[in-house]
Amino acid sequence: MYPDESISFLDLQSCSNLYSLKKTIKEKTCSIVLGAGASASVGLPTWNCFLKRICYTFFYHWVFDVYYKKNNCSYDTPPKNMAVAFAGFYDFYLHEKEANDIDSIFIETPENVEIYIGDKKLSKEKVVDFITRNREQKELIELLQDDFMEKIMSRDSLLIAQMIKNRIRPKDWDYLLRKSLYNSFEDNPYQLRISPLYSSLCKLIATFKINCVINYNYDDTFYHSLKRLGIRFQNIYDGKELNTGYPPIYYPHGYIPMCGGVKTKIVLSEQDYQRQGLQMDLWANNIQIRTYCSYPTVFIGLSLIDANMRRLLNQCRNSLRKYHYAFLPGSGDAPTARMMDSLHNADLYRLGIKVIRYPITDNKDNPHEHLIHAIDFLF
Repeated sequence: MYPDESISFLDLQSCSNLYSLKKTIKEKTCSIVLGAGASASVGLPTWNCFLKRICYTFFYHWVFDVYYKKNNCSYDTPPKNMAVAFAGFYDFYLHEKEANDIDSIFIETPENVEIYIGDKKLSKEKVVDFITRNREQKELIELLQDDFMEKIMSRDSLLIAQMIKNRIRPKDWDYLLRKSLYNSFEDNPYQLRISPLYSSLCKLIATFKINCVINYNYDDTFYHSLKRLGIRFQNIYDGKELNTGYPPIYYPHGYIPMCGGVKTKIVLSEQDYQRQGLQMDLWANNIQIRTYCSYPTVFIGLSLIDANMRRLLNQCRNSLRKYHYAFLPGSGDAPTARMMDSLHNADLYRLGIKVIRYPITDNKDNPHEHLIHAIDFLF
């Protein structure tokens, strides 16, 4: 029998951990850590989708150059110093796939076709140009179907990111990351709409003593959500010093602001993570160590499999008497799914983290609604 029917969707251990968090957050100063899963609630890509956008754009450009005999590259010779001229086609491909219209777009007349990139409907002129060009490039598109992308994504994602980064001009790498993150264009800029999850998190920060936020994603959508609701924080990145009395949002993996204007080192590829792992005196490592050693922390939107983060948590384990907490989605009801979840939970407990597993719902617009209910239970 559950102490509270409002959280009956949780298993007994998760329910117990949620009660423990409720007591801790009322009595102690805490920190909050956000990942790409939290940013996904406001329309940004998950970590997997972000990497797929990067990969698809790179290979699209490569095949394009081979097809049109540009830049002296071939299928056996990858490009050097590639310039990224266009982006957004992975989302167009997904739109075609969802509409079951992958082939018909090449045979319909352009005047009868509507194309959206994100939420933006392309003009008739752009549709005509795009379809005419793609009729000539059907072979190119067919090379980048699901089986190819799945083979790419089945490899080590950090290594794939490193290999792609090595072939792209530095300024175009920055451009590719921004476009892959926000999918924002001049005639269709990214528009922030505060999600139910962000609303609950903002309320959490306004209600309890939150020392800082660590954002492992690169975006500042949560900062702008707080700001809209009159909750003042300041963004801290690349070792920038605190310059106001407002609490910080730290970006240990780099910062790509929604409105532009700032460029920082982005931790994404293999070498980036190796650098963070080997140089213990880095600002990013120091921020994480100080937080994990000093404050109970609530993790939201992360898988908690990042090797560098786990190393730091293990290093800090004996310095913190209280536990950290993590909200993680359940993998399903099948015995094998439950076995993997319980194994992961036990391993995180070893690192000082109590896991609250919530089930994913069938609601496509809000599959993590149980997460919001669990957060709201803390008030």
